[in-house]
Amino acid sequence: MELRGYILPTILATLLHVVILGGLLTHWVGTAEPERRTPRHIQAKMIDLEALTRDAGQSSAPPEQADPQAQQQAEAKQRQAEETRRKAAEAERQAQEKARAEVQRQKQLAAKQEAEKAAAEKKKAELAARKKAEALAKQKAAEEAKRQEQARRQAEEKAQQEAAARAKAEAQAQARAEAAAKQRAEEAAAQARAEQARQAAQRAQAVVGDITSYIHGLLQRNWRIPATARNGMEAVVSIRLLGNGEIDQASIVESSGDAAFDRSALQAVYRTERFERVAEVDPIVFERRLRSIRVVFRPEGLRY
Repeated sequence: MELRGYILPTILATLLHVVILGGLLTHWVGTAEPERRTPRHIQAKMIDLEALTRDAGQSSAPPEQADPQAQQQAEAKQRQAEETRRKAAEAERQAQEKARAEVQRQKQLAAKQEAEKAAAEKKKAELAARKKAEALAKQKAAEEAKRQEQARRQAEEKAQQEAAARAKAEAQAQARAEAAAKQRAEEAAAQARAEQARQAAQRAQAVVGDITSYIHGLLQRNWRIPATARNGMEAVVSIRLLGNGEIDQASIVESSGDAAFDRSALQAVYRTERFERVAEVDPIVFERRLRSIRVVFRPEGLRY
């Protein structure tokens, strides 16, 4: 009878602990999983241990009389049951607190993981942004360097073109100056040559005039005018001279119409034989002006 009174509360307490532990284990397993799962539904039935103990006590004692010892035992069992309930309640409370603490820990862990994940993502984003900024800065620096290089090349090309243009202009100016100087020199040389030629011509003319007068004087002196000569007559004699002044040949190129008059003119030339001063004349002037001469014989006097 006494053993029966202890077995029932013990079984009930054990069942209660099993139910509580099962619920806690289900809760812990569910919170430990990273993904959300559907919790299991547990049907729990509340058992009134006090009523069961009372019913057990009543069934063990006859209703018509109360045994003091049995009553004491029942009270002890009741106290034991209350202690068991208290312990069960305390265990349930501790389990709930532990479950809440675990839930809180899991939440904190999840929050920490989320924070770490967010920090990692933020760090990754910052690293990507920094790399992007560095790449953009490098690209801008490369573009700026390229622009500066192009500007430098353009400036160098422009400077080279300007230098080439200046050199070309200077060369052209120098060429014009040289051409002008050359032209002035040529003009001066031409003027000098012209002046020299004029002076030479004047000297030659003077020499030729002097030699001509000299030749006419000799011919006039050696001419024997015939008695048949009349005013208005004239005979043109062509005389070819040698460089030493000797007479090479002579001939009548225009007759006076009187044979005696023509012969007297030729005889005057051959009688002279040589014009010594001709050898003193410049060879060029001699060749141009005195190699071959014509003398007009007229009764009034000779003329060239």
